[in-house]
Amino acid sequence: MPELRAISGVGSKGPACFLLQIADRNLLLDLGRGPDEDRAPDLRDLPPIDAILFSHGHADHTGGLDLWPDLGTPPLFASRPTIALARHPGLQQARPLGGLGQILGVALLTGPAGHAPGAVWIRTVRLPVR
Repeated sequence: MPELRAISGVGSKGPACFLLQIADRNLLLDLGRGPDEDRAPDLRDLPPIDAILFSHGHADHTGGLDLWPDLGTPPLFASRPTIALARHPGLQQARPLGGLGQILGVALLTGPAGHAPGAVWIRTVRLPVR
């Protein structure tokens, strides 16, 4: 059963960071910093992270990329506009995220969110059995 856990960003305006555990994978959704006093999410006690997906390029969603090495530098995924506008070298090398696709065997659907250039919503889906 998939499980979504808020690491940060719920209950107060803090850096966005969520852990999605699905299909024996641990996906981090956003890795932000700030907006208050440059606060970072508490990454202690996380399982090994298989990939990090970014919803858009605002600092409260991507500003924690300096913590990426602490997570073992798992692959990064973001929309093409988010990658094109990125200032962090890691995010500039992210793999494109968009439409219907799979990340490490997890089927995802994304679409435009309209919040910021390149912002996307992310939804897990079941692919039809052939």
